[in-house]
Amino acid sequence: MRIKRDIKKLFICIIFFHLFLHVNAQNPNDYQLQTTASYFPDWKEVNSQNIKWYRFNVPENWENTSSNKTIKLAVAVLPCLKKSSKNVVHISGGPGGWCIGPIKKWLNHPLRNEANIILVDLRGTGFSEPALCPKLGEQILQVLAENNSTTKDINEIVNVSEQCKNDLIVKGIDIKAYNSLNISKDLHALKKSLGINKWFVYGISYGTYISQVYSDQFPNDFEGIILDSPINDINEYYKNNTFNYINSLNTLFKESKQKYPDLESKYYSVINKLSKKGIEVNVEKAIVQTEKFTYNADDFKIIIHQSLYNQQLIELIPLIINGFYKEDKFILANLVDAFSEALKRDFGTYYCVSCNDGFTDKSIAEYDKNASVFKKNKGGILFYRSDLSVCEEWGIGAKKINSAQKSNHIKALIFAGKYDPITPLYNGKEIAKKYKNSFLFEMPYGHATSFSKAGKGIVEHFVKTPDKKPEVKEKLSQIEFISDIKYNPGISKLAKSLNKPILLFLSPLIIALIIIFGTFLYCVFSIFRNKNKDLNLLKYLFIANSLLGMIVVFGFIWAIFQTSKYNLFILLFGLPEKYNFLFILNYIFIGTTIISVFYLLLKIKIIPYIEVVFSIAFSFILVIIYFSYWGIF
Repeated sequence: MRIKRDIKKLFICIIFFHLFLHVNAQNPNDYQLQTTASYFPDWKEVNSQNIKWYRFNVPENWENTSSNKTIKLAVAVLPCLKKSSKNVVHISGGPGGWCIGPIKKWLNHPLRNEANIILVDLRGTGFSEPALCPKLGEQILQVLAENNSTTKDINEIVNVSEQCKNDLIVKGIDIKAYNSLNISKDLHALKKSLGINKWFVYGISYGTYISQVYSDQFPNDFEGIILDSPINDINEYYKNNTFNYINSLNTLFKESKQKYPDLESKYYSVINKLSKKGIEVNVEKAIVQTEKFTYNADDFKIIIHQSLYNQQLIELIPLIINGFYKEDKFILANLVDAFSEALKRDFGTYYCVSCNDGFTDKSIAEYDKNASVFKKNKGGILFYRSDLSVCEEWGIGAKKINSAQKSNHIKALIFAGKYDPITPLYNGKEIAKKYKNSFLFEMPYGHATSFSKAGKGIVEHFVKTPDKKPEVKEKLSQIEFISDIKYNPGISKLAKSLNKPILLFLSPLIIALIIIFGTFLYCVFSIFRNKNKDLNLLKYLFIANSLLGMIVVFGFIWAIFQTSKYNLFILLFGLPEKYNFLFILNYIFIGTTIISVFYLLLKIKIIPYIEVVFSIAFSFILVIIYFSYWGIF
């Protein structure tokens, strides 16, 4: 009997042991952080700081952890510049936007004075693995580059996205697992693994919806929540898309009327013209493989829609509309380059999350009904309408998320933008009702306004004292529509050369400028010493030319630097009118160079060290060649 009892106990122990292993295999606490090397091995500015880099394994599908299939999240922790126990986790928008990629904007963020900042590339984005169709954005840009009808563009986008979906399925990726509910569980597990009790959750744009799902599921994780450009109701996100855009556009027309009284009529005139015939512009092969981009009415609407996001671009929208109205190809070519950045997100993730969270069998009909009201606009925004067709083709849609607890007690900071075309001011007001302990800031800009100078200070103050309404230390400057511009196609090209200098390309110009500076000093000294009086006229010409050359080169560099500090996007068009004198001096420099060379040829027989003198003349000519290459004249 005793042997039987011992066997029975052993059998029970074995069962419990297996149960223990099975339970712990599914325990989210067992998903540990693994330290890793910097995600930017060659970036000295980033690596000089004490940033901690991690990989974090989580289940691909939290509802089916028994499959043992995991994915890897990329994590970066920027320590507080002072000793602090507070932590802020940032949730990027998109969906599909990178979080760690734009790490530079966090290095000197005032928030680092109050808290550790945790950056997470959400599942399927950035440095996280697996990547979901990272080249899909480029393929969509190739589709938009063609002069297609709206229907054909949508069909083409559906086709390239369908290839993405099939590729994901072949790789064994569960496309239904990429949604806000699973992301919120990723964040909950990450918080535990970092040993954090509570943290501030900072969501931008679509990241605000993820943040809200997270707060509904795990309200006790939150010390506070920051919602910048919030989604109020996911079911309205696509439904009211066109209404929100037109409402923001009408605000723009009203506010800019004093400087641009006919802007509204020009906007709708451009839509009518582009609906009949597109405008083809030349672009770099690195942007579009065919080196051609043809604007149609849908492309124009996407450009204006995306411009309403950014404070600096809002100030230039009247110039953008005028550029289309006048069919100014140099401006339109520059815009392709600028707005191709808007498509640099992980579109595989974008479609998975968007469709899993917000698509229903009524979505297309509701969107089309809303868009059809705005007849002058000839429908909605193709970019968002195509999302719904992709969701329909992929066969995935939203499922109801049950809230674990009400999150009304969480302290909330909310930003909403006056011009925001995707998450309008109304959203912020409604969200403020959900969180009773909330502070709403109505910002006079567009989208993601917490990253304005004033917004950063407000965020810092909220994290420091979440119980008090944050102070606005920086003045909320209003939108000032820009009008006085000296148009020049070469400024943007010169600015690119300065922003990403290639030493091999610029070295001849640098040598020429050194020679020009040396020539100026030598000629001034020679005249002062009364040497070779017969060549004084040539010396005076070289002094004048050297001075002009240096003023022109360094003047344009200074003007570009100052303009970029004020509004970087002005450089797409040229420079402010106050720098017009530089263009005049440039032509004078060309004229004095011609005179100098001509006089040099006349006096060639009496000039000593002719090789040196010709090298000086060639230096002047080389400056002109560079300016000609950039297209300054």
